[in-house]
Amino acid sequence: MSYQDGVARWLGLDFLDEMEELQGEIHEISQEKAFSDGFRLGARLMLEALTPPSEPS
Repeated sequence: MSYQDGVARWLGLDFLDEMEELQGEIHEISQEKAFSDGFRLGARLMLEALTPPSEPS
């Protein structure tokens, strides 16, 4: 018996479907966050590379 079969028998198929849907949403949000963080890091690195060094005081 698989884990999903046990959960489906114990809590029902509706619960299992909802849980899988929510896991998909969590994964999607995580992917969007990772992309956003990577994009921001890349933009900061580009700005730092293109900004001329400041004169020492």
